[in-house]
Amino acid sequence: IKKVVRNNKGRFFIYALISVVYVAMIAAFYPAVEENRDKFEELLSAYPPALVEAFGISGETFTTFLGFMSAEYFSLMYLILLCLFIFSLGTGIIAGERDRGTAEYTFTLPCKRSTIFRVSFVALFGMVLAIIGISLLSVIVSAKILGEQVVGVGISDFFILSLLMSFALLSFTTFISSLFRSTSKVYGACAAFLVGSYLIHVLASLSSTAENIYFFSFLKYYGNPTAILMGHGVPGEHLLVFLIAGAAFLAATVYKLKKADL
Repeated sequence: IKKVVRNNKGRFFIYALISVVYVAMIAAFYPAVEENRDKFEELLSAYPPALVEAFGISGETFTTFLGFMSAEYFSLMYLILLCLFIFSLGTGIIAGERDRGTAEYTFTLPCKRSTIFRVSFVALFGMVLAIIGISLLSVIVSAKILGEQVVGVGISDFFILSLLMSFALLSFTTFISSLFRSTSKVYGACAAFLVGSYLIHVLASLSSTAENIYFFSFLKYYGNPTAILMGHGVPGEHLLVFLIAGAAFLAATVYKLKKADL
């Protein structure tokens, strides 16, 4: 655990700082949006409905603090930062060891590879949860400074959704990392997954044909962050999909490492 934290603490502080600064910067623009509420609502009403739906915004919600933060942060930037952080952590857990030439040392310890992996995974997941917590705390603090209200239930629901989504994404990344000996190939596969998911998400809102493959995109189960943050709840099946997918990828990685032990 100490080794995992030591190897990733610099990356953790960079992503935490980016999250805090970005939230503060976006929140600073909100008073101008609130002051010109009517103009923004009129502008958004002119946008194509499918495009507005793809980004999960509307004239009514965009001019509220949580709606504005959702549109400007949680709908895209939050996902990009979180995914990049998770991909960087998951890639280094197996493929990164091979690239650095430290795998030979790590896997000669008097422990099974699968045991080392499970402990490392727990440490990495803890760092991911800290990033999620810092992001949400930054939003809460910004709201307090601006005198705006946040919905406690909505924040809690969004934290749970982010937790399970991160579990699925980290499990997926570590599984991909176990398949390749090069970190560049793992990054390429993860980037293709992220870009592909986003393209499917956008296409599904524009074309009924694309809806048939929408289930391949994890953004389908991420849902509408605006509705969640405003306390409308998270569909239970979305949480279940992330939980099952994460458990499946994690079990596959452990099984692969156990075979390597033999």
